[in-house]
Amino acid sequence: MCKQCTDGRGEEIPLEDAPKSTSVTLGLPSEAASKVNEALGKLEAIGLRASIETLQVTGTQKEEECCNPKSGKNKKLTQSASGKFGSGKLQAKLFPTGPGLNMPAKYFSLGFIDVKASFVAEGGIYLGFDGSIEGEVGRRVDACRNNEADAEGCYFAQLNTTISVGLSASFKIGGSLTFDCTLCDTRKLELTGGGSAGASIPVTVSGISYNVPNCDSGLQGGLVTVGDATFTVSTEYSASYESGDTSFDTSGSWDLLTCTVGVGHPFSCEIAF
Repeated sequence: MCKQCTDGRGEEIPLEDAPKSTSVTLGLPSEAASKVNEALGKLEAIGLRASIETLQVTGTQKEEECCNPKSGKNKKLTQSASGKFGSGKLQAKLFPTGPGLNMPAKYFSLGFIDVKASFVAEGGIYLGFDGSIEGEVGRRVDACRNNEADAEGCYFAQLNTTISVGLSASFKIGGSLTFDCTLCDTRKLELTGGGSAGASIPVTVSGISYNVPNCDSGLQGGLVTVGDATFTVSTEYSASYESGDTSFDTSGSWDLLTCTVGVGHPFSCEIAF
């Protein structure tokens, strides 16, 4: 029922028409999409050019009668859709720029045998991105609100952007071991091994709202903070030696690299030995 309409007598005017609902396809309003892209642009500070592919989502359009306390019976239109409006994944190699990394010689002792290891680490450090946008978007025209902007109508959005950024390392090592001792042959044997590591870069994004709760509310939120991450890449190795009556197997692990990435400084890796 509608009260206090324009007949001046305060009589109730019935809302006779039943609401009508149909399906509608909606995407992100351009202003909200630009805010998402602006948030993603903050990740360039850590060497990541990320993007999210926007999607269309099927929702509902509802038309119904309403009552404006001043002008009487009128119409209200609401289009709304909820779900995932975009997603994106990316993996980019950060280090090394070439196919392999020549490591400096590594020296260690096996009792009476001194060992020199010369090897190449093949693989790399990768920066990964996984992002999505979920929430509600729509369009509304509400002539029964005492708000001129709502009466004219607008697009709106209430979004949550989830961003996950991580560093991952995957290396294989290959090279030679040189055994130096007075009681055995000096020879080179193949060195084999590999290793992996990973770390998450802390990223937070505040929610994005556009024209919520009113059509003149404008764009809010979308602030991004990006933290630092440091991790060490270790590798396990194995080799065997046999000469006359002397034989042994050897294995162990080395820290290869220590890597850091953050907004305040560029990505860097330092050899750990």
